[in-house]
Amino acid sequence: MVAAGAAATGVRGGGHPETARWAGSWADGLITINQGIDRVRQVVDAYRDGGGGGPVLLQVHLSWAADEETALRVAHEQWRTAILGSDLGWDLATPDDFAEATAYVRPEDMREHVLVSSDTGRHTHWLREYADLGVDEIYLHHVGRDQDGFLEVFGSRVLPELV
Repeated sequence: MVAAGAAATGVRGGGHPETARWAGSWADGLITINQGIDRVRQVVDAYRDGGGGGPVLLQVHLSWAADEETALRVAHEQWRTAILGSDLGWDLATPDDFAEATAYVRPEDMREHVLVSSDTGRHTHWLREYADLGVDEIYLHHVGRDQDGFLEVFGSRVLPELV
């Protein structure tokens, strides 16, 4: 199942295979985020190897726009502070601190953290790859502000290809 939105129960922060393996021994489900297909595969496998039989939910950060340049610009403008990680993020107190910490984040650096493309076929391919890992539900998080455009395009072009 693929859904636009986010709500779930289980273990948050299951982004590390060892955490996922530990969670598999007691949790009724696992929630993680996209961090590359290979890393998500490791996390899902570790959860299952640890005894996890509950659902695996995945939140996917993505940036879509009518053209590639805009999709990348939006990801960079709207989401670059989110790539810092919690260790650093907890220590930053003001917007200026975040701006300074991300001053050298380049737009192309975003591709490692956000699925960026103007091509709906590419997004469909990425989401199918994640679903094929045994992920039970995928929650789409469009990092841009044009939520209406995103919902229209993904509702008519991407989601029908995945059900």
